[in-house]
Amino acid sequence: MSGNAAPDRPAADSAGTSSATELTFRSVHERFLELEAELDLFDWLIDGVPVWERVRFDVNKRILEGTGLLGAAHERDDGGSTRAAVADMLRSVSTRNPYLTPAADVAFFTHPRRKRLEDGLWWNIRCDPVIERLGCDVAALESGREHGHRRPARTDDLRYLDPVERLADLRRRFAGDWSFDARDEKRLDRLEAAIRERFGVDVDVGEMVGHSLSSRRRLRPSYEALLDRMDPDVAVVTVSYGRERAIQIEACKRRGVPVAELQHGVIDPYHVGYSFPGPGRRKRMFPDYLLVYGRFWRDAVEYPIPDERVLPVGYPYIESQRPTDERSADREQIVFVSQGAIGEQLSRFAASLAADPAFETDIVYKLHPAEVARYPESYPWLAAADVAVADGSDRSLYELFEASTAQVGVYSTAVYEGLRFGLRTYLYDLPGSAKLRALVDEDIATPVASVTDLVDAERSARGTVPFDTDRIFEPTALEAVPRAIERIRTADRPDDPRDDAESDPTP
Repeated sequence: MSGNAAPDRPAADSAGTSSATELTFRSVHERFLELEAELDLFDWLIDGVPVWERVRFDVNKRILEGTGLLGAAHERDDGGSTRAAVADMLRSVSTRNPYLTPAADVAFFTHPRRKRLEDGLWWNIRCDPVIERLGCDVAALESGREHGHRRPARTDDLRYLDPVERLADLRRRFAGDWSFDARDEKRLDRLEAAIRERFGVDVDVGEMVGHSLSSRRRLRPSYEALLDRMDPDVAVVTVSYGRERAIQIEACKRRGVPVAELQHGVIDPYHVGYSFPGPGRRKRMFPDYLLVYGRFWRDAVEYPIPDERVLPVGYPYIESQRPTDERSADREQIVFVSQGAIGEQLSRFAASLAADPAFETDIVYKLHPAEVARYPESYPWLAAADVAVADGSDRSLYELFEASTAQVGVYSTAVYEGLRFGLRTYLYDLPGSAKLRALVDEDIATPVASVTDLVDAERSARGTVPFDTDRIFEPTALEAVPRAIERIRTADRPDDPRDDAESDPTP
């Protein structure tokens, strides 16, 4: 619960996950929290800006990757080029120019990641099902994308932020990079030395902080100008911990525009983009409202906003796909949900399971989109195994779920989506599986560390695991999410206790 999240249980209380794996993941997290407290990082201001909250997620991610607890996710190969990106930007200026955005009641700051659905259009699956059901004027602003934007896009009234970001790059040529004074240089040296001592990892925090501050200096005036032009009643974002998101949120707050975030993935105590345990941890540039999938997520962590502003409203996309409760009589299949960061280990586990004569159930291995271009070269052992490998071109993930009785994953959001289909759920014991520990604690998922564990668990399994899926995904999301945004849009603006928390002398 916001402000009342239960602490992690010690490894000795584990229901089955490897204590070594979980304790190591947990111990790194605990050391990270200790580091924050000892160095008073949340009180660190540069030019009136609390800088730690803006780089906290990236620093934590670098530490986890450096310690080997979190593998680096594969970058998706878009097959684009610099020339194509330039051409796309010029087209964006002529057809999707953000500086020509008309007035709007709701402004969406969207992520460029899109998914092509059966209609041939590229959907923003977090935002489009909501946008098309809002009965008011909407403008969608999509961040730049290295190899150009996905077209044709489903989103109506879509504008691309490439011109804004390129103008900021031009400003950088004249303004230069950020310069730290001696006091901040000393603090950065102390912080980087402490990270090296505690984790054995070199992290260039100075580069992150400098990038954040210089980006803020260059981009905020443009975002404020866009807001002045659109004059929205509310702004909606996803991935609020992204580098540029804090600048967009700050611009909204300076213009008196409330910000609501749509949940986009797993929220757990280890996710430092959302989890701020204890009274000393706060984030001033956090959205005013967080619209989560269900009550389960409302209680997942201590958020930096009051409980009443964390609204369980559901996940419109999964509801729009209309998963059924009907089960085909012959469905007897287990699906592995891959991720780039742990794909090698998980795919080896799937291949080993297929080779075990005691396991006769069909196995499907669902590649993450970022893995598709590298398969089968990246996982030759999987290609040689008696496993059906799905790349999403034939059947969607939800179709695979509907045809399955069980799933195996590590910490993907898709594992929760599989629960919506009533699947028996197994968490393979890899670093990161502790992020889904709540499912083990509530007997919703079963941890497995070996093929034998999984074979024995499936042999004794009977039907689906009984649990309340509505706790994880509230029903009627297609109506509830637009309704919540409309209520925020039309509500009287209450005083925000964080308004005076950050002094900002920058004009």
